[in-house]
Amino acid sequence: MSVVPEGSINPMETQGYSAGIFECFKDIPTCLCVCCLSPSLVIGLTQGAIKGNGFDFLSCCCGGIAAYRLRRYVQNKFGIQESEDASMIAIGCCGSCAVCQDVSELSKRGELSLGGQPKGREPMTVKS
Repeated sequence: MSVVPEGSINPMETQGYSAGIFECFKDIPTCLCVCCLSPSLVIGLTQGAIKGNGFDFLSCCCGGIAAYRLRRYVQNKFGIQESEDASMIAIGCCGSCAVCQDVSELSKRGELSLGGQPKGREPMTVKS
């Protein structure tokens, strides 16, 4: 019997992405957002929702780095095993597909709703 330290991912519970990198069309709303709004904007919205501040401007401006950080966040959160090299290649060769795959994974696993808000959180409003 092995003991897994608290807060770490049990290697026996790891799994891959629920859809392949070129299976963007399995999640049409996310695919359309990434293609029509630009991956950088979707990354900014997604990172902002994860952090709880609505929109992350820095992530929007630094698309490649932010896409890599988002990809590694999703992999660490759900125990998805992919090498750093494979993540960089996925983002470098087909960044839109990689972003779509990551955002779809967050949605499918109940971490993000289509509106860009984490599930269970009220939409952000501007107080005057």
